[in-house]
Amino acid sequence: VGLHVRHGDSCMHAVMSTFRPECAPVETYMERVREMGQRYGARAVFLATDDPNALEIAQREAGGMRIMSLEFDRAALSGDWFLEFRTQEGDRGAEAGEVARSATLDVMLLSECDYFVGTFASHLSRLAYERMAARLGYHPPYSSVDYPWCHHPLQKREVPGFGVVNC
Repeated sequence: VGLHVRHGDSCMHAVMSTFRPECAPVETYMERVREMGQRYGARAVFLATDDPNALEIAQREAGGMRIMSLEFDRAALSGDWFLEFRTQEGDRGAEAGEVARSATLDVMLLSECDYFVGTFASHLSRLAYERMAARLGYHPPYSSVDYPWCHHPLQKREVPGFGVVNC
């Protein structure tokens, strides 16, 4: 299961937005991961995250599943201000090249999984899922903790059960 837990500056975006959902706790993502494991027999998880605490929580909530993640200091990705502004200023160790490399590796490794759990309010989640679908030749099983997947993320529309979303 490819798992993308998006926290960091995304949580600040939600507070400032009139339509973006609030950040879900890691435990919510892990409920979905365990459901994928039960339904499809998945036993391993690749975790991509900007939350330095997510790996520990995921391991505690794994229910016997193996959790893997890149070894990387995620503290630089975590913060209450837009990551792109922090990298531009070189603030708190958020070096732009390292951030770009880690994001690229996360997308590539997530897209090599067979199932996906993430947040479709995040472009990184959407990209990883779409690369996964392209690799497999079909839309693989997924679970988003906020929005449904849709073909056009830049159009705001009413989606039954979700309200107005970028879809």
